[in-house]
Amino acid sequence: MDFYNNQYYRNNAILLTCIGQWPQQSDRWHHLQQFFIHTHILTVMVVQLIKMFEMWGNVDIMIECFTPVGVQLAACVKSINCMLNCHKLRKLVDHIGNDWASLKDQREIHILRRFANDGRIMTLAYAIFLFGSMMVYLLIPLMPPILDVILPLNASRQRKYLYHTEYYVDSESNYYWIVLHTYSGTILTIWTVVSVDTMYATYVQHACGLMEIDSERLKNTSENVNGMHFGSEVSIQYDDQYRELINCIKKHQRAIKFAVLLESCYSNGFLLQLGISMALISVSLLQLLTKMGQYDEMYRILQFTAAQLFHIFFNSWPGQKLIDQSTILSESVYFSGWQGFSLRSKHLIKIVMLSAAMPLKITAAKFYDMSMENFGMVCIDDFLFRTEYFTRSSCVNNDFAGSSDFFVVLHCSFIDDMNLFTIQNRNFVTSAIE
Repeated sequence: MDFYNNQYYRNNAILLTCIGQWPQQSDRWHHLQQFFIHTHILTVMVVQLIKMFEMWGNVDIMIECFTPVGVQLAACVKSINCMLNCHKLRKLVDHIGNDWASLKDQREIHILRRFANDGRIMTLAYAIFLFGSMMVYLLIPLMPPILDVILPLNASRQRKYLYHTEYYVDSESNYYWIVLHTYSGTILTIWTVVSVDTMYATYVQHACGLMEIDSERLKNTSENVNGMHFGSEVSIQYDDQYRELINCIKKHQRAIKFAVLLESCYSNGFLLQLGISMALISVSLLQLLTKMGQYDEMYRILQFTAAQLFHIFFNSWPGQKLIDQSTILSESVYFSGWQGFSLRSKHLIKIVMLSAAMPLKITAAKFYDMSMENFGMVCIDDFLFRTEYFTRSSCVNNDFAGSSDFFVVLHCSFIDDMNLFTIQNRNFVTSAIE
C-alpha cells in the first residue's frame, strides 16, 4: 500500500517522514534526521537551563524557563518512544496495508474509509490548531523589528526574545542567529508533537474501524445465511452461521492483536508525557498568580495552559473511542439472531462474548487509562482544585520570595498527581475483581 498517495494517510506519512519517524523509511537516512532533530532541540533546552540556573532565586525567570523546556522534553519523549518501538510501529503500518488489501465487501470497505477519513480530519484539525497557535506564539517577539520597518520611531524598539537563554555571546549583535536557533527548535518541537499524536489517533481510528466491521458482521450473520439451513439441528456442512462466526472470531482476534500492539507502543511514553503535562499545568497556574493584572501575560499563560489541556484531551479522546467501539461488539452479539443458531454456533457466541467482555484500552504503563472519564477526573478536576488551592495559598501574599517555594509547590503537585493516578488505578482493579 502506497501511503504517500493515499488520501487518508498522506498527511501522516509526510509529517513523520520530515522528522525521520515514518516506520517504512530506509534505515540510511532517518537515523541522521532523528539525530539532527534531537540535537537541535536539546541545544535549545540547554541554553534555557543555563539561564535558569544563572537566575536561581528569581522565580519568574525560573518558571518562564521551565515551561518551554517541559514542552521540548515532552516532544523528545514522543520521538524517542517512536524510535524504541520502530519495529512495532512498522508492524502496525503493515497491518493497515494488509487489512485494506484483504477487504472485498464494499460495505466493509466503506466502514474502514469512514473511520480513516475521521482520522484524516482529526489530523488536519490538530495540525491547524497547534501550528496556528505556534505562529501566534512566534510572531509576538518579532513585533518590534516588524514595527520598526512599518512604523519607525526615532529610536529602535527594544528587542524581545522567544525564551530566556544564555549563549555567552553578545545577544544584541547575534540577535538574528539566536532567533534562528530558538525559532527552528520551536518549529521542530511542535512538528514532532503534531506528527506523533496524529499518527497515534490514526492508528486508533483503524482499530475502531476493524471493530465496527466485526460488529456489522455479527449483526448481519442471520441475514447473510440461507434461510433453509437456519435451525438448531443443522449438519455442520450446512451450518452457514458456524462458518460465518468462525470468520468473525478470526477477524476479531486480528483486531485485538492490532489494538494490543498499539497499546504496547505508546503505553510507557504516555506515562511520562502525562507527568510532564500535569507539572506544566501546575507551574503555569503558579505563574498566572504572579502575573495578576498583567493582562497580556495572563492571556499568554492561559493560552499555554489551554494548549496543555487540549494536548491531554487529544490523547484521551482516541482512547475513549476505542473503549466505546470495543464494547459495541458485545451488544452486536444480541442482534445476531443467535437464538436460532445451532448448538455449536452458540458455543462460538460465548467465545465472542468472553473476548468482548473486557473493553480494549490504551493505558499509561498499565497505570492510567487514556479515556475521557479519567481526563475529566484527573485533569479538569485537578485543574480546578489547583486553581482554588493556589488562590488561597498564603504564598500568594508572599509572592514566592524564594526558589525553594517553587520546588515545594512543584513537588506537592507531583505528589497530588500520583495520588490521583493511584486512586484511579485502585478503582479500576476493584471493579475488575468485582
